[in-house]
Amino acid sequence: MKNTLYTFTYAPKTIVECTGNDEARGVIKTWALDWQRDVIQKPLLIYGPTGSGKTAIAQALSLEMDWPLFNLDFTTAIDLDKLKQQLTSSAQSIGLFSKYRLFLIDEVDGPLSRGIMPLLTLLAKENKQPIIFIANDAWDQKLSSLRTLCKLVEIKKINSSSISKTLHSIALKSNLQLSEEEISAISKNSNGDIRAAIVDIQSGQFSERDKESDVFKTVSKIFKAQTISESLEIADTADVDLSLLIRWLEENIADEYEKADEIAKSFNWLSRADVFNGRILRKQQWQLFVYYRFLSIAGIASAKNKPYYKFVKYRFPTYVKTLSTSRAKRNALKEVAEVFSTLLHCSKSQALEALFLLPLTPQILSDLKINEDTIAELSFLFGQEKIPKKTKSRIKS
Repeated sequence: MKNTLYTFTYAPKTIVECTGNDEARGVIKTWALDWQRDVIQKPLLIYGPTGSGKTAIAQALSLEMDWPLFNLDFTTAIDLDKLKQQLTSSAQSIGLFSKYRLFLIDEVDGPLSRGIMPLLTLLAKENKQPIIFIANDAWDQKLSSLRTLCKLVEIKKINSSSISKTLHSIALKSNLQLSEEEISAISKNSNGDIRAAIVDIQSGQFSERDKESDVFKTVSKIFKAQTISESLEIADTADVDLSLLIRWLEENIADEYEKADEIAKSFNWLSRADVFNGRILRKQQWQLFVYYRFLSIAGIASAKNKPYYKFVKYRFPTYVKTLSTSRAKRNALKEVAEVFSTLLHCSKSQALEALFLLPLTPQILSDLKINEDTIAELSFLFGQEKIPKKTKSRIKS
């Protein structure tokens, strides 16, 4: 249980166990009971912000009603013919122990759902089984035809007091020593996102802060995102530069994903994204940025076959760490190159190349009024790790 994600371990098994949105949960439960009485109902279109528990409610309903769950989302491209076959066979078959099965169709407002909307609309018209569509925005233009065929149920952000009760329960079950102040801070800081709050208490993030500013949690949420639009929304609201965020994801792909094909897909999407990034930098074609963002973030999020319900301690990007440790050295080279470009009447790039050809010594650099710290950083030009102390003592700023 230690390495299992709490959002999976403590997922609700009944509608009552779900947190918040009491009225909406009551509507959903009544809808299910009508089906159980053989009264055919319109499909539900459950909508609301990320992390509010939309999918968790639907999954809990299937467990409570003992309905086999047919789960579909648009995190990857869909084989239309295969999907039609699955939907037809599922709708016509009856389970051995249950008269009904639940169709849970997530991400219907996602970018990959547009081409399949006619099929979803047809499914909603001819439904003989309980169907739940899930979206972040029920008023998305491409959902207009589907929306008229469904009963809409809005799931709102969960208030902090309800989140606190859930966190208390999880803390007790997991033997976590959390104070009232820590639980209250996490609850308020979650901004209605119960999934983020649960991830916080497992990761040990107890300090009060803006939730998007924590890059560790952002990386975790993108890796474990169940839809493309969710992963993009997380990246867009994160208080971290996109390029740096991608470095974090790149560093931790092999730690998060366990299957070779998932890791390969992730790096394949990153390589494609990098092609667009190169074009942007070379030709300043910033209109391509949308492709760079989509291929990198959504590509990595969708590379998994299914989410991993384990806890991962993510590592700081090695590439960024290397750049940080060499920053002083690069700044020193730049400073000296500026001096030599003036003396040699050449460009800074040409002067930089000349530095590795000239017989430099600490004394020469000192005579050129280069400060001692800069000379120390350039010790690799003198063929030694460090400048001897007695040599440094002779250098004057």
